[in-house]
Amino acid sequence: MPTTTWQSAIRDISRELGHVDDFDTTTNITTDTSVISTELSALYDQDDFFIGWFILIRGTNNDEVIRRVTDYAASTGTITVAGANLQAESGSMTCELHRFEPRRIREMFNRARQDLFPHVSMVRRYDALVTAEWQNLFTLPNILRGKPLQVYLGSRPTADDVVDNLFTDGGFENWSSATALSSWTLAGTNASVNREQETTSPRNYMVLQDSYSARVVSADSGVTTVRQQVTPDVAAESTHVHVTVWVYCDTASRVSADLVGSQGGLHTGNGWERLTATTTTAQGATTITGGVHCTAGAQIDFYVDEAIMISGPTEPYGDDFVPLRNWKWTPPVEGAGNGGILEFAHPLPEKQRILIFGRDLLSAVTADSDTFEVDADLLMPLYDRTRQLLSEDAANSSFSGGREFWRERAAEYRGKWETALTYAGLRQVVQLNVPNG
Repeated sequence: MPTTTWQSAIRDISRELGHVDDFDTTTNITTDTSVISTELSALYDQDDFFIGWFILIRGTNNDEVIRRVTDYAASTGTITVAGANLQAESGSMTCELHRFEPRRIREMFNRARQDLFPHVSMVRRYDALVTAEWQNLFTLPNILRGKPLQVYLGSRPTADDVVDNLFTDGGFENWSSATALSSWTLAGTNASVNREQETTSPRNYMVLQDSYSARVVSADSGVTTVRQQVTPDVAAESTHVHVTVWVYCDTASRVSADLVGSQGGLHTGNGWERLTATTTTAQGATTITGGVHCTAGAQIDFYVDEAIMISGPTEPYGDDFVPLRNWKWTPPVEGAGNGGILEFAHPLPEKQRILIFGRDLLSAVTADSDTFEVDADLLMPLYDRTRQLLSEDAANSSFSGGREFWRERAAEYRGKWETALTYAGLRQVVQLNVPNG
């Protein structure tokens, strides 16, 4: 999803309310309360014009310092600021001027993203749920807010049936003994691996496919890996390589897919999850090593099954999904830290992947470099809601003359974002396209 930095957003929001884009100091800032720029003198020739505004300095010693302007001398471009002396700077520094205090603008923006939810939100894809026999209730995470948009059931390819799989024994079916794999290498001080066998009455949920999976014990003395080095019969130099592996773990942020010594996203600790890692091999590469990586920490157990490595395509090997219709969603009860309950009318096939598209709040911003996620056509409603809140705040703190002005501006901005969302809502009634994987 497209992202925008707060440094760009605050300028766009302020431009209609009172804002001077980047200007440079033409006299070095010293240990006093003055900021001098002949750029301002050339553009703004009225004394006291910026009194009550706020200057934001992007300096070395005064980086992101915000001060209220108490005086402006147009002839020299000198701004005087309130508060203690600034720190001295060697060289020209970039500054901005805002009519509203920048931290207040940020506060109102963070409120606006909540006010406009779910009309302005990010769409999340969540696929860390795996079905079990006779299970028809699933607790959703709190990153999915409100009723899901769409729900899909995915069928997994079997690792040993994928003809492009470069791993030997991707299904962990071949063992030289109950504690030693034939094709995979376990590394890690005091780490161990055990053969986990499928059973009947009851079924062994720790075996994802076929007869066996690998149960790995990562000791508390260092990193543990289960990896395999392959020498492909296909091109290996300067190619996209992907590893997909299924891992069951109930500890978050420890286990990940491993490829040529680099790791993908970390397991969230919610049972069976599909982990991936991607890299581009170096020139001259003839072998590729991939598998599973567990960080150093307290001892944990996890289970590994269905590992696939492919070389060439730009995306990892995926699953096939079909839409599910017969489900209902129950909101989280008061005080619950989840995203509610997803309930299906009938149990689903076991050990299949559930893919959910849902909505979440845009990310909050706290610093200039922070980003938030929003499509371009929804930026203006978000900005106009922020402007409305700032205008209302100004109306409440102004004397009679200014109060009416800011009330009119608040009503203007409210009308703009409400109209924009009406048209954006009509455009958003479309079917989401779900690619395999």
